[in-house]
Amino acid sequence: MVSKALACVVGVLLAAGAMAGCSDSASESPGVSPTPSRSADADQLAMAQIVWDVDDAGAPSLAYPLPFRVSAPTAAGMFEGDGEELQMGDQVTFDSAVFDGETGEVLRSTYSDGEPEQLVMAQDAIEPTMLAALMNLNVGARFVYVMPNPEALDEAGITGGVGQNGTPYPSLLVAITVRVAEPAQP
Repeated sequence: MVSKALACVVGVLLAAGAMAGCSDSASESPGVSPTPSRSADADQLAMAQIVWDVDDAGAPSLAYPLPFRVSAPTAAGMFEGDGEELQMGDQVTFDSAVFDGETGEVLRSTYSDGEPEQLVMAQDAIEPTMLAALMNLNVGARFVYVMPNPEALDEAGITGGVGQNGTPYPSLLVAITVRVAEPAQP
């Protein structure tokens, strides 16, 4: 089941129309959530509780209250980056670590065991919340993208991120560091 969830995360980040301790707190930017939802304020309050730290290997170590849940895809900038500004059409190379919002466990990380991932910044290639977050950042940026866990949604046969009692379903947190951005090749 974990592999199915991880495959969904990669699909969310890269598929078209689907759906990643720094002491730089002075450089924090506000969270991004362009899709209004009745729980958007609650989701943003939850995002404000995430603390990004770095372990000895340079990978992110996120601290957040468990269980961590959002009702819709949500993003929050942790550091804007000090490199070139990201532009529509850029091919972005990034590292990501996927955290389980219920347990805090790292499910997958390109920081420690994999090649960086890539995506092209285009409206038909990236989930809108992720794209909006990237549009406000520069190379070197760090941000957290959170979404309701696709596996939990699939098991429940539900297409939204909130259950009948109004409680959001389990979420996945993706810590993303933008490494390089360059114009995409045609």
